[in-house]
Amino acid sequence: MRDHRVRSGEVELAVRERGEAHRPTVVLVHGYPDTSAVWDEVADMLAQRFRVLAYDVRGAGASTTPDDPNDYRMEALLGDLAAVIDAVGGDAPVHLVGHDWGSVQGWAAVTDDPAGEPLQGRIASFTSISGPDWRHVAEWARRETTGRGERRPARSGRPARSGRPAAARERAADDGERDHDRPDQAEGGRDAAERMEGRRMMAGQAAERARATAERARAMAERARAMAERTRGMREGAGRTRGVREGAGWMRGGRNGAGWMRGGRDGAGRTRDAREGAGRMRGMREGGERMRGVREGAGRVRDRARRTARVLDQARRSAYMPVFAAPGTGEALARVVSATFARGLKRAEGGEPRPGHPAPTLARDARNGLGLYRANLRRIPSGDGTARVPVQLIVPTRDRYATPEALLSARGHADPLYVRRIPAGHWVARTHPDRIANWVTEFIDHLAGGPDTPDLVRARAAGRPGGEYTGRLVLVTGAGSGIGRATARAFAAEGAEVVVADIDEGAAKHVADEISGAGGGDGAHGEAHPYGVDVADAEAMERFADYVTENFGVPDVLVNNAGIGVAGPLLETGESDWARIRSVNLDGVYRGCRLFGARMVARGEGGHIVNIASMAAFVPGPHVAAYSATKAAVLQLSECLRQELVDEGIGVTAICPGVIDTEIPRRTRYVGVSAETADDLRESTARAFARRGYPPERVARAILHAVRHNRPVVPVAAEARVGRTISRFAPSANRALARVARRAGERRFIDQPDMPSS
Repeated sequence: MRDHRVRSGEVELAVRERGEAHRPTVVLVHGYPDTSAVWDEVADMLAQRFRVLAYDVRGAGASTTPDDPNDYRMEALLGDLAAVIDAVGGDAPVHLVGHDWGSVQGWAAVTDDPAGEPLQGRIASFTSISGPDWRHVAEWARRETTGRGERRPARSGRPARSGRPAAARERAADDGERDHDRPDQAEGGRDAAERMEGRRMMAGQAAERARATAERARAMAERARAMAERTRGMREGAGRTRGVREGAGWMRGGRNGAGWMRGGRDGAGRTRDAREGAGRMRGMREGGERMRGVREGAGRVRDRARRTARVLDQARRSAYMPVFAAPGTGEALARVVSATFARGLKRAEGGEPRPGHPAPTLARDARNGLGLYRANLRRIPSGDGTARVPVQLIVPTRDRYATPEALLSARGHADPLYVRRIPAGHWVARTHPDRIANWVTEFIDHLAGGPDTPDLVRARAAGRPGGEYTGRLVLVTGAGSGIGRATARAFAAEGAEVVVADIDEGAAKHVADEISGAGGGDGAHGEAHPYGVDVADAEAMERFADYVTENFGVPDVLVNNAGIGVAGPLLETGESDWARIRSVNLDGVYRGCRLFGARMVARGEGGHIVNIASMAAFVPGPHVAAYSATKAAVLQLSECLRQELVDEGIGVTAICPGVIDTEIPRRTRYVGVSAETADDLRESTARAFARRGYPPERVARAILHAVRHNRPVVPVAAEARVGRTISRFAPSANRALARVARRAGERRFIDQPDMPSS
């Protein structure tokens, strides 16, 4: 360890050197109200591989104070950095690491800030910790509050109004319609009479000529009369037959006409019904479109409110800055800082005071450091803040002064940008020095040609602009359908890389294709990897965890969703059914938590575990004892594991969905009933769940919200929320409701003569 004094204008800077001179040089720059001693643990670790320089900025520690107490302009600060590099930094470009105000200086040094011009070509890489470029933050705040750059869904056009029928009914009236005469049915009789009279005259003349033939003539006349009578009768009968036929024809025509009229009226009625039905369908479609529009609008409002709340949260955390900049109040607050710093470091972040930090010069350093705020608070340099070197961004997720979203505003301003998250507070260099030293070492080695590890690949992906989970790995079990599928798609839509695991590898591949867009449908356009695994198989889960870690890294979010259903009386539940539901619903969750939770702890970047429980965990019911027992165990397992992992920065959430329209009801195994009854029960339960109409996509949104806000227990649907409330405040009412449900269900679970025993 060697100490140097470096002159920069009117001030003299205290520089401490560690490590061998021939190694790559790392320069550490501290923030307010620290000295270079804040880096001691990190510097000692880095010195095993690098030459390390750490110096007290002007007015702090062993460095001198400028004559003008407000001479802390960025140009002066970067002039000090350049002086240190020129004096003891060597000829090769250095690797810069900055914290707090040291990081703010670093951004100015490596971007297009005019104050950083003297440092161009002198810096090889930059690691930023809890100190953003204010240009990035300002752009992020404008984007979050105004929506600039966001694409809103196109408003669907107003549906065309349905018009009235173009054709009206026509009426026809035939006034003065003429009747047509029918032939007289007696006309044939008159003709026959005239012929008979002629025959009589001929017969008299014949009598006069030949009386001998008179009798014969009379006989002939009688026969002629008889024949005439018969002919007349025949003609009259023929006429009557024609009339009857004509009447029958008219009757048939009338009946047909009446049928046609009735058919016409029925057709007209059906047409009216069809038109009314079409109108109702159009109305329903229009109503559905309006509801979708309302939901989309409400979603946009919620999203904008959430984004605005993030900006306001950062503004709240930064409220101390104008107080520091104001004369009088700044000095008063600096005295408070110096008096409470050590106690606050220990209580808020777990950092134990040690020799050198807090520094014995803390009171003077806190007072002198006010110049940082007074000289630079209103300074927004020109340019867009694009970095000229590779940047590693370390994001302490528990920083009291900078939100992760504000720190991540650097996305899009550095290429490449490596993002590392760590569940720690602002003084992460004191509380997790090994993690900081390891990341800086890995980053520098990689830039020098070292291996591109899965963690580096993920860190680089997390540095690209995108959704909330861009660059993060999410693993979902039971993701082949239902809630698992919806959750995998929801995380992918937010930029996550997803491992889609399911016992049905074909279903997992189908969902992965949907996400990547390869399935030809409405893909989420993300990156997804299918894997077939039975969570009840301990050895298979071990292989699965090794495969994921070796190929994709440690998951940032684990969703233990795989589960099955068994229903029926507990006394009819055999050992095999009990073992199977326990091995999937409970043991599968245990294995996921143990295998991937241990890897999250070892990685040291925090994470989140989501376990899918059920409202059956706190709402008792008949014939679901086995299922409820496993889900209650998952709920309590989650509550206990949350307490174990809180210090590791790993959140644990139990999700209790409710009555959700998935395939679980159709896949549930029923015990104590015949196969035919079981099929009926599955179908009727599935219909009931479908009528409830609560889609798994809403559960997926609740899961993302729970991870975002680190919720411990989330009942999702209304019935789950009500059941949770009753179980906590009126458990006897919960039991009464269970008795009502039991009586209602007795008709479904009845003994049958041919019922198989379990």
